[in-house]
Amino acid sequence: MTTDAHRLFSASVGRTRLGDSATSQLIGRHAVLVSSRDPRSRADHGRITVLRTALAALADGFERVSVFHLRPETTPVEDLAPNASFDHLESTRPTRLGHAVRAGVFGHHSLNEVAGIDRTQITGMVEALGRSGVDLFVLDGTRAAAALPALGAAPSLVDLDDLLSTRYRAWADLPFDEMPYSIFGTKPASRANVVARIMRPLLPAVLRQEARAVATIERDVASRATAVSLVSAKEAAQFSARVSRPVDVLPMAAPSAPLTCWSSPSSPRFDAVFLGRVTHMSNMAALNWLGRKVLPALTHGLGRAPRIGIAGASTPAVDSWLRSLGLEPLGFVDDLEALFASAATALAPQVAGGGLNTKVLDYAIHGVPVVGSSHAFAGLLHSEECPFDQADDPVAFADAVARLGSDPQHARESGRAGREHIEAYYRPTDIKARWTATFAAVIDHSERPNGSR
Repeated sequence: MTTDAHRLFSASVGRTRLGDSATSQLIGRHAVLVSSRDPRSRADHGRITVLRTALAALADGFERVSVFHLRPETTPVEDLAPNASFDHLESTRPTRLGHAVRAGVFGHHSLNEVAGIDRTQITGMVEALGRSGVDLFVLDGTRAAAALPALGAAPSLVDLDDLLSTRYRAWADLPFDEMPYSIFGTKPASRANVVARIMRPLLPAVLRQEARAVATIERDVASRATAVSLVSAKEAAQFSARVSRPVDVLPMAAPSAPLTCWSSPSSPRFDAVFLGRVTHMSNMAALNWLGRKVLPALTHGLGRAPRIGIAGASTPAVDSWLRSLGLEPLGFVDDLEALFASAATALAPQVAGGGLNTKVLDYAIHGVPVVGSSHAFAGLLHSEECPFDQADDPVAFADAVARLGSDPQHARESGRAGREHIEAYYRPTDIKARWTATFAAVIDHSERPNGSR
C-alpha cells in the first residue's frame, strides 16, 4: 500500500465507555480526522483548543481513529487521545505548496479549486484508507475541507470553527485607524508610512473581496458535507439561515479548572491583563481600540496611568506598537495562574469578528472577573445569561474596569459567577458528549436509505 500522505496516524483506542446511546452507536467504528493544525502550536490557541476537544471526543467514542495531516511539519502529540497507541507512517514526498496559501487571496473561489492545493495528499490518503473502511471523516476547517471532492458520498463532518467571511466583512467596515494589519502585511506601527497611505482606500475593498471569496467556499462546504459545525451558537443560526440546512454547534471544552481560584489581589501588578495571540487580526483591532479609546478614559478615571499587561505571542514590531499605545507586552506566558493572580481584572475588548473567544473561557475558569464587549460574549452558549461586565462604549468599558479594581467584593462575586457560567455550559464531559452525539447522527444519516436527518 502506497500513499502520498505526509503523516497518517492509525490508533486502536482503548477507553471507558460513557454508556449513552450515541456512544454505543460508535462501537466498532473507524473515524478519520483531516487537519492542518499543529496541536502543540502557540499561534492559534482557540482553534487548537477545538481540535483537542474533537480528538478527545473521537478517542472516547470510536474503536479506531486515524489523523491525517496536510502539513508535513505537523505531528500531533499522543496525550491528545488518552490511551491511544499511534503508528506513524511517513511520506517520502514533500508538499507542493506551503501551508500559508490562503484560498481567497489567490482567487480560489470554489472548493474544487482549493482542493487542487492538497489533491495529491488527499487522494493518497483516501486510497490508503479506502472510503468503504471509514465510518466518518471529520474535516478540520476549510483547508481540510478540500478533501470533500475526493470523499464522494462518504459520511463527513466539516468543523468550520467560525465564519471567516463574517470576520472579513466586519474588519472591512472598521474605521481605517481601527483596522488590524492587512493581508498585505502592513503593521499598525507603519500606518503613517507611504504604503499605508496608498492602501487606505484599497484595504476595505480587498477585505470585502476576500469575504466574498471565502463565503463562496463556506457555501460550497455546506452543500457537499454531510454535516457542518461552528463553535458559536449565534453564527451557527445565521449560517443555517444562509445555507438553508442545519448547522451543529460544537464548541471547545473549557480548560481544566485550577486548584486555586483567583482571589482579588491586595496590590495587583496590573490593573488588567489581556490574553491572546497579539498578531491575530481580531486581537490587534481589539488592542488598538483598547489603547486609543479605553486607556485615556481609564487614565482619567483612575487619576493615573494604568498598567495593562498583554500576554501572547507577538513580534518586536508589534510590541513597539503596543508600547506606543501605553500597553505592556509580556510575550507568551505559560503560567496563567500566576498571570491572573497579578491582575485586578481581565479584558476581552473585541470590536469585530465572530466565533467564540477562547480567552473568555480561560479567564472565567480561573475565576478572574472579566470586562468585555458584546462581540466577545456573543458566541457563548446561553450568552443572554452571561454574568460578565459588558460594555461597547469606551468610557463605560473603562468605568467597569475601574470599579472591579476598586471593589474587591464585587470583583470576587463577578469572577465566581463567570466561573459558574462556564462550568455549567462548557464542562469537558458535556462538550465531548455533544460532539459524540453529532458523530453518531452523521453516521446514522449516511446509513438511512432516504438520507434524512
